Amino acid sequence: MEQLIEHGPGEIGPVFARAFEFAMQIERERFIGAAQYERTPDRRGYVSHQP
Repeated sequence: MEQLIEHGPGEIGPVFARAFEFAMQIERERFIGAAQYERTPDRRGYVSHQP
């Protein structure tokens, strides 16, 4: 919103790109079960090499 206020509606593309990236980050975290770089026993999306 700050970018829209400062630069006007002509700069709406980057605003939507940021919003989309943020939405995808949230979706990834929900699917994987952990935040980026967070390691938890319930995390999905990587192979554990524990003996």
